[in-house]
Amino acid sequence: MIRALAFHAALFTTVLAASAASAGVVADENGKAGFAYNWTAGSDGSARFDGVADVYPAQWSIAAGDTVKLKVRSTTTYDLRVFRLGWYGGAGSREVKVVTGQPASPQPYPMADAKFGMAEAKWSDSVSIATDSTWLTGLYVARVEQPSGKQAITFFTVRDDGMATKQPILLVVGLATHAAYNAWPGPERGGKSLYGFNSSAAHPSDSIGTLTQSVQVSLDRPFFVGGGIADVGGYEYPYVRWLEKNGYEVAYATDEDLHRDPSIAKGRKVVTFSGHEEYVSWQMFDNVLAARDSGTNFLILSGDTWSWQVRFEPGSGGPRSTIVGYKESWVRDPMQKEAFSLKSAGKIEEAKAKYRLVTRGWKNLEHDPASGIDERRPGMLFTGVQSSGIIRDAAGNPKHGGLYPWADLVVTDPSFWMFEGTGLKAGETIPKVFGYEVDSTLASSTEFDKFRQPGQRVFGAIKQVDDGKIKGSAAFYRTSGGAEVVAMGAIFTSWALDNWAAKTGGATDSLNANYEKMIKNALTRWSGPTVPPEPAPPPDGGTFDAGREEDAEPVEKDGGTFTEPGADGGIPGPAADSGANPGATPPPTGDDGGSCSYGGSTSNALASSAILGFALAAAARRRRRA
Repeated sequence: MIRALAFHAALFTTVLAASAASAGVVADENGKAGFAYNWTAGSDGSARFDGVADVYPAQWSIAAGDTVKLKVRSTTTYDLRVFRLGWYGGAGSREVKVVTGQPASPQPYPMADAKFGMAEAKWSDSVSIATDSTWLTGLYVARVEQPSGKQAITFFTVRDDGMATKQPILLVVGLATHAAYNAWPGPERGGKSLYGFNSSAAHPSDSIGTLTQSVQVSLDRPFFVGGGIADVGGYEYPYVRWLEKNGYEVAYATDEDLHRDPSIAKGRKVVTFSGHEEYVSWQMFDNVLAARDSGTNFLILSGDTWSWQVRFEPGSGGPRSTIVGYKESWVRDPMQKEAFSLKSAGKIEEAKAKYRLVTRGWKNLEHDPASGIDERRPGMLFTGVQSSGIIRDAAGNPKHGGLYPWADLVVTDPSFWMFEGTGLKAGETIPKVFGYEVDSTLASSTEFDKFRQPGQRVFGAIKQVDDGKIKGSAAFYRTSGGAEVVAMGAIFTSWALDNWAAKTGGATDSLNANYEKMIKNALTRWSGPTVPPEPAPPPDGGTFDAGREEDAEPVEKDGGTFTEPGADGGIPGPAADSGANPGATPPPTGDDGGSCSYGGSTSNALASSAILGFALAAAARRRRRA
């Protein structure tokens, strides 16, 4: 009898699982056969070696029905495979297109522009693939395969523009942040990023003063790391696998889509980010706030979130293919110069419009009470949290470059609705995956009080594994209109949902069932026609938060000294700002810098391995200083 009951229970569970698997288009898609072998590049697909393959799309985001145009550099013939990433029974991808026998395409490497330090590939289209309605919204990878075995990959998203009904969940890929770190075609060939650590010093640019880095990066070029997909494998891919494994109806877009089209986010139940969303434009900020205020909920599984402002400008790849980010050399930004001139002429409203677009830290935008100008817009205005540092070891050194585990999330408010069904009590933890850059509500900082959301609730504290020091927080707030925003406050929180990236780097224990339950609680709560009322907070308000920006934000450097207007276009005023740089990582000590990647530096031997860009041991090559 017991065996019969067990059999019927198992059968019932199987029927329920089969029913759930056919509940929507994403679940149906993931019911298809996955690919028999990995979608990653099997050898180093970067420009550091002669004869290597390189590839990138003409557009990083398309709608189903558009044509995918891929730009390939290959000195030999090559084949091309396209995969849609997802769960697919654990295979992680499904092959959707194969193009064989393509002729050699020996496209030239560019040199960095002398004025801005920007390298644009300006390559011609090599392969065009027509898509149709069978190309479901998703994150796709294209892989170039040479007969020699050299490979390169790139990614693009397919949006749900043409679907009859918007998918209720939208996952936004942080294209701008990936691009900010991209130094293709590499330091050896004059490549530059928005960071000095991986930019070529051999090709100085006259717009950045004493800084090595570029002030502009192009989307019209491949990515230098990750075999060609940057940090997508550690930032977004684990979350993609988990969402699709669980049958969530999810659509995909890039943050450039969020910039250009307010309707991308509006009307969704949930918009979510994963990994690293450090660089944001004013339009993105506006469009996200508008979506939130219209009722869209936000689930932010990222760290160092919304720290720097950038602008999209025209380039060789299209109307928004240039990302402008002066950062430390903000005084050289043409917007800053125009704004200063307008303010000096008493044209305050026109000056405000320009100051809003200066590419520096959001919290450091122009603040001049005497003129009635205050354009500061820190990320916590949206997320509820602010960059508060990098996880460190017991000796105080930054934990990066594969030094997993990073930090625990300590439960501070077990009555919060996300903990329902977990059984977690105050002081218990979600272990190890909260790193390596983290955010906090900075409740002890009066500087942020005017930007803090009313009724904010802190439900977890981020504690360093090595010394137990509290560095950040997980927080929640609800708008007057009923939309809710949850920020988990760390870069790698999706590793607790799916351990693909962790296993690739040699760590196997990143999964956490309680964390998975928390994220499911949020998505379930927001899936109905209305969001339930927020349960009453505990007597203390659940506001425990010891996170501080003690080591998060070094003083901005201007990249040059300016005392008066001159031939270099300098503006009057101090050379440097006394405010703090909102980039999360402090200046390195000696040769030790922070890293905004889950992977890291490695030897050439590992660089040519099948997991290039996904191994935790691979971070030093991408070490950076803010």
